[in-house]
Amino acid sequence: TFSTGSRAGFDDLEDSLGRHCQYKTRRQEKIRFETESNP
Repeated sequence: TFSTGSRAGFDDLEDSLGRHCQYKTRRQEKIRFETESNP
């Protein structure tokens, strides 16, 4: 079982990882959009 402290840390880690993945995906979509609109 997790203590409340480590559980909170785990949630923070998961949260920042999720944000990082969303950021990477948005960046890739932006690059792809710019590549397609500038042949």
